[in-house]
Amino acid sequence: MRQLMGSEIAVGRGRFTLVDAMDHQYLSDYSTWHISKNGYVTGHIPKSGKTGKNIYMHRLIAQRMNLDLKYDVDHKNRNKLDNRRDKIRIATRSQQTANRIYHNKYGFRGVSKTFNTWWAKIKVGDRILYLGSHKTAADAARAYDVAAIQYYGDFAIINFPEARHETT
Repeated sequence: MRQLMGSEIAVGRGRFTLVDAMDHQYLSDYSTWHISKNGYVTGHIPKSGKTGKNIYMHRLIAQRMNLDLKYDVDHKNRNKLDNRRDKIRIATRSQQTANRIYHNKYGFRGVSKTFNTWWAKIKVGDRILYLGSHKTAADAARAYDVAAIQYYGDFAIINFPEARHETT
């Protein structure tokens, strides 16, 4: 059996979450933690005479950091088991969606194809913005990257991360 390090809390099935030393004792005493179906670290807070409620560890840490909980709490590095303070931030739903990794059949985020034309588009809030037609998928992906950085800043997941500094 593996020995826990000072900034880890067991969450069951041999898995651990990372937390800051300043939160470790509080979180260890607060609840028994486990991984929920959606992959987040969750605890149960019993209440006398009631069934209690579940709480996400990252939201509890954000509350201890005095972050505004009317927004979502986002994991900067997209690792749901990394609950260190420098990896947690508040985000709008749109920003959180921008920080999500997904792949489409063309291999680029924000790119689609109709006949022989490559299109770039980005969703901002409830609107889809079309960023023009392009000769290649890579050109459309670069157009998406510029828009993603413009609209989402640090939350943007871009197709060519090595070029991030060139667009800012």
